[in-house]
Amino acid sequence: MNQEPTVYQTISFAWKKTIELLFPFEWKRWLKILLIVWLAGHAAGMGGNFRVPRQVRPAAETDQPVRSQTPVPPSQKLQESLDQLKSEAASSLASEPATLTSDQVLERFPSETPPKFSLLFILIAVPILLVLLWVSARFNFIFLELVVKRDVPIKEGFAKCKLSGNSYFKWLVVFGLVGIGALVLNVALIVFAISFAKPLLLILVPLLIFFIVALAVVMTLVDDFILPIMYQDSSRILEAVKRFFSFRLGFGSLALYLLIKFGLGVLSMIVLSLLGILIGAVILAVGLLTALLGSFLATVLSFLKPILLIVGILLLISIIIAVILFIGLITLPIPVFFRVFSLSYFPRLVGNYNLLTIPTSKGESSSSA
Repeated sequence: MNQEPTVYQTISFAWKKTIELLFPFEWKRWLKILLIVWLAGHAAGMGGNFRVPRQVRPAAETDQPVRSQTPVPPSQKLQESLDQLKSEAASSLASEPATLTSDQVLERFPSETPPKFSLLFILIAVPILLVLLWVSARFNFIFLELVVKRDVPIKEGFAKCKLSGNSYFKWLVVFGLVGIGALVLNVALIVFAISFAKPLLLILVPLLIFFIVALAVVMTLVDDFILPIMYQDSSRILEAVKRFFSFRLGFGSLALYLLIKFGLGVLSMIVLSLLGILIGAVILAVGLLTALLGSFLATVLSFLKPILLIVGILLLISIIIAVILFIGLITLPIPVFFRVFSLSYFPRLVGNYNLLTIPTSKGESSSSA
């Protein structure tokens, strides 16, 4: 019986497999992998622009007469407020024209304006986000195919993973709606507790943190273990979830995996931060030199200012695109490594899903490669 690989051996294997997938370096291949990695990422976000009705503001303090500190009866306060409102309304009506245009009415009462822009934004943004999420669900399986077989035609892979991709897409939509709804409810309860029942914050704030962590854990387990099951069995997500629970994996083994991945994630964030500082310094230096050169040319050749402005804008757009591609390419080994690592670790838990043919004592491998 083969000896089960250690965690260090698993990480070492994943790194060697990552190098094997990416090298020798080829521009076309790296750009293709980068496209797959980007499209396999999650896309979400929605916004609105609804405005709260405007409230009546009291007069400025400087306009108020100095009052004594003698307590004023509530009835007298109410009468004074009513008299002040009547006076302000009368002065406002006296200073306004008899008739107002529709534009003046909308400007005066913005709260009555229908949220057309917000509604239009939602009607456009939601379908776009759903399409991106659908594409992302498919490309998650194309990414798996790439790691397992080292290369895959995108068009053929897109059609091959139709069943699993569509099932995963539906789950993402339902999971996202439930997660967003629960988060909004929790935040609303926290806002209510801040105003009326602060002791409840001792329960609601930890509950919110726990819920966020739980969502992250569920997404990690689905991405790292459920998707490989769906990929190998060509099944839907509910079937894969049942299959995963049938393995009866212990809490300790899953917690160990999550801790290891968290540690690797912290390490990758440190590497990305160092790269970001280095790249940012280079971009800043190039930007300053370009700005100084452009300012000098605009001063000497003032008649060329419009042309220099257009050239500068085009150059800026080109630099931004080049920087995005450069950062994506230079950091490409990181997402590839994490995808390989999850597939390398899975056989430690379940030998039947050994997609990369790693020696394991959990059972015979069944690689698709």
